[in-house]
This record gives sequence, C-alpha cells and structure tokens, in this order.
Amino acid sequence: MLFPTALPVFLTRCAGLTINYSNVLLVGFLAGPAAAGAYFAAERLAQLAIIPQSVVSSVNQQSMAAAHATDNTANMQKIATQSAHGGLLANTGDRAFTGRAGQPATAPVW
Repeated sequence: MLFPTALPVFLTRCAGLTINYSNVLLVGFLAGPAAAGAYFAAERLAQLAIIPQSVVSSVNQQSMAAAHATDNTANMQKIATQSAHGGLLANTGDRAFTGRAGQPATAPVW
C-alpha cells in the first residue's frame, strides 16, 4: 500500500518544482532555450548571494525569540542591530563580488 501514500507526495513535489521553476519555463517559452539557460544560471548565482543573510537570520532567530519571550527590549534591539549589520556586511560583500560596489542597493543591474 505504498502507492496511495506516495502518490500525493509525488504530485505535491511535482507541483512545487513547477512553481519554483515556472519563471525559467516562461523565459524558455518566450525567449528560447539559450535565454532560459542564461536566466537560470543568473538566478542560481543570485540565490548564492542570499546565503550569508539567511545564515545571519537563522543564527539570531533563537536569541531574538528568547529576548521577546522575556520582554527584554534592550537585548532585542542589540540582536536586531547585529542582524542588520551582518546582513549589510553580507550584502556589501555580494555587491563587491558582482562589481556593483559603488552603486546603491536599488540600482538596476543593467
């Protein structure tokens, strides 16, 4: 009786993959496979830039929750400031890596 249990999980996973890659599929449909390949590579490279910010966030979440539970606003402010600085440092490193160090964070890529 594995099939009745596995089929919904399989369909859910396929739907999730379709949603995650729908933008690449749309670019491939509209602009062709070469553009879709370039877009996919650029999107994966952009996802690598998010990793340091995700690490900073996941490390500080427990401390932030503990400070909130004890109503320690001074510690919450300290953790929030450290998180912002850690995210800023990661973003600055990413901008230096991509050659856009002198541009504001909202500057267009092109």
